[in-house]
Amino acid sequence: MKERTEKVRNLINGYKSSYLLIASVRIGLFDILLSGSNTCERISGLLGIKYEIIELILNALVALGLVEKKESYYSLTDFKDIFSKDSAYSQLGYVNYAWDMTEKWRNLENLLINSKKYDIQEIENKENNEKRIRTFLEAMNANAVSQGIYLVKNYKFEKLLLGPQGNLVQAAIG
Repeated sequence: MKERTEKVRNLINGYKSSYLLIASVRIGLFDILLSGSNTCERISGLLGIKYEIIELILNALVALGLVEKKESYYSLTDFKDIFSKDSAYSQLGYVNYAWDMTEKWRNLENLLINSKKYDIQEIENKENNEKRIRTFLEAMNANAVSQGIYLVKNYKFEKLLLGPQGNLVQAAIG
C-alpha cells in the first residue's frame, strides 16, 4: 500500500517540477546561469527578486539536477544547451508551449463538466486557438531542428532530401 500511495503522490506532485522549471525560464534565471556561475545574492539582485525566494528556487533546481551548487556559487549542469536560445537543442519553445497548455490542464474539470452542456468549440475562442497553435508550432520547430541535426550528424544517408526546412538544418550544422 505504501508504494501505491507514494506513486500516486508523486504523480499528483509532478506539477511542482513543471511549474518550477517554467517559472525559472520565464523570469530569466537560466539566462543568468548561462553566463556562468553566480551567487544567490547576485542572481537575486539581477532578477530583482528577494534573496530568500531565489535561494529556494535555486536549491529546488539543484535537487532536480538542473543546477549545481559549489560553495556559494550556482551554475547550470549538462543542461546548458537545453536552456540556451542559441542552441539547436533548445527547448525554450517547448517550455513556452507547456506554459500555455497549463491553463487548459488547470481547467480540465470545467471543460469536462461543461462539455456535457456545450459544444467544445463554444468553450474555446479564436484567440486562444491561435495562441495555442503558435506556441505549439514554436515548440515543434525547436524540437525538429535539434532532432534533424542529430540525425544528420549520427546517420549516413545515401540520398538526403531536404524539404523547406532544409536550409535551416544546413545552417545550424555549419
